[in-house]
Amino acid sequence: LIFLSFFRKKLKSEYSDHINAPLVIKFILLNKGMKIMKLVAVVACTSGIAHTYIAKEKLIKAAEKRGHSIKVETQGTIGTEGKLDKHDIEEADLVIMATDIQTTGNERFDNKKKIKVATSIAVKASEQLIEKIEKEIAS
Repeated sequence: LIFLSFFRKKLKSEYSDHINAPLVIKFILLNKGMKIMKLVAVVACTSGIAHTYIAKEKLIKAAEKRGHSIKVETQGTIGTEGKLDKHDIEEADLVIMATDIQTTGNERFDNKKKIKVATSIAVKASEQLIEKIEKEIAS
């Protein structure tokens, strides 16, 4: 995976106008027998301001860096943003609940694999979280 990281940086810097780097990474992952995951997440911190949105960005970057797709719903002080639709949830391999408070609409995920973590994990260790999820899905 170190190679993939280097390869992606090289693609982005030298060939970004000509090659879709995430697509190339997905192609490499598939050829190595790794599953490309479709993830959805709900993030909500106690104050519903900074950590909610930082966690969202960190999860997106970590998932995309490893070739996966992710859609993230935030439940903050201004309400729900990026609400996950039924199709997104049905297609998802796993739901990440990065929440510190009770969130609404959790019944949508009743029949899905879920992992629950604090928002601080999504902020501080999002790449390790995605790696753990990869191992869980592979087993």
